[in-house]
Amino acid sequence: MPLPLDIFLRFLAPMLTILSVSLAYYSFRRGNRRERFKKMLDSLKANPHSLRKRIIENKRDCNKADVGCGCIEPVPHLLRHKEWFYHRDGSLRLLKDVVELKAGHAFPSRRYSGGILFPEMHKAVKKLVPLPAKHLPISENLLDYTGANLFNDQVYGVGGIEISDNKLRLTVNRAGFFDYIDSCYGYQYDAAYQRMRGRTRLRLKRKFPVTDFTNRHAAIGVCTFTILKDVIGDDGEKQNHILILRRGDRVSDGKGLFCNVPAGFYQPSYSLAQAVNEGAPREEGEKTLQEAIDEEWFLHNVVREFNEEIMDVEECSEQAEKSEVEKCKVWKMLEKNVYFLGFGLNPLTTHFEMLTVAIIDVQSKEAKAAVDFTTKKKVEDFLDKHNKGRHEGEIELKPFTKAQLTFYERSRKATPALAQSCCIIKRDFETFSG
Repeated sequence: MPLPLDIFLRFLAPMLTILSVSLAYYSFRRGNRRERFKKMLDSLKANPHSLRKRIIENKRDCNKADVGCGCIEPVPHLLRHKEWFYHRDGSLRLLKDVVELKAGHAFPSRRYSGGILFPEMHKAVKKLVPLPAKHLPISENLLDYTGANLFNDQVYGVGGIEISDNKLRLTVNRAGFFDYIDSCYGYQYDAAYQRMRGRTRLRLKRKFPVTDFTNRHAAIGVCTFTILKDVIGDDGEKQNHILILRRGDRVSDGKGLFCNVPAGFYQPSYSLAQAVNEGAPREEGEKTLQEAIDEEWFLHNVVREFNEEIMDVEECSEQAEKSEVEKCKVWKMLEKNVYFLGFGLNPLTTHFEMLTVAIIDVQSKEAKAAVDFTTKKKVEDFLDKHNKGRHEGEIELKPFTKAQLTFYERSRKATPALAQSCCIIKRDFETFSG
């Protein structure tokens, strides 16, 4: 009669064999997913323009909730609801006269709460997209397998949209930047992966309607088109110019693309990044989310980004405090010169794009106090000096003409926000150039 040890050893060998085969298969599958994930990212980076075009033109895979409410219309570079409006011909409206913000919900940071903010979206993404580690969200896959340089700062997102009396009322949520990546990047990854496989279906878009802002953290990007008026040219005549950012090789996304400048996600300052929900317990001096967005509005974001991207002034950039932003000279230059252009959804990531235009009279007292852009040569010398160390890329000075706007509107290298901005401005060129 065999001893218990003999019986155990008889079963041990095949069990170890099965285990080793299972581990090898698991390692192969993960390696295979990692390779497909890399190819998908390379495909997305190589030709985002054609993918955006495919998404915009795809009507078949709109969720019924989107189709039923008359959505989604190409305009032709962003996605929008048929009731969403743009700049009306013949009149400029200050951004603050068009947009109102009301607090939605401040979601706890994943660093403290654990888990994933939109689990249903994550569950669908891991089925549809070849994530190297399926148990991890998109952000952590990017960190672990691509070396992406990402930070989980707090960022505001859209929780709802109301249109009435030609005004836009946005419900604003706050969550981490990783929550935006985890709940929005899946749309573009699904589209890119399907294209890589020779298919055209947009499965995630069909499952999660893009006009339903409860299914993701749709971060708010504020994109400003900058016009410099009355710049004295080499011939002594006054001319209008625009500033365009060409993204460089050091950025992780969008290398070589033409962009609005300044542009960035709507974020709170450091002191307001932990503002609490209405009715929640709070410590002395702590703000509610409504108080936070009332204190630091879109204009604060535009000024911060202008300081960071154009002026190269660190003290008033990134998440600088309200007091620092409002006492800087750029604030006085832009305070009454940032106008509403329009809004829509980025076709790839479905985040919210707020389009604005800054019209700066470079001969004004406020502009001269902020930066001397009175002549073309002075603008070019300023840009040449600061472009050398600019991480995002180089800012270019271009003539403000219909031909130049048409070039960027049609360029495959233009971001959707820039192309749409040019489309709107060109349509009413005399108002913006007058």
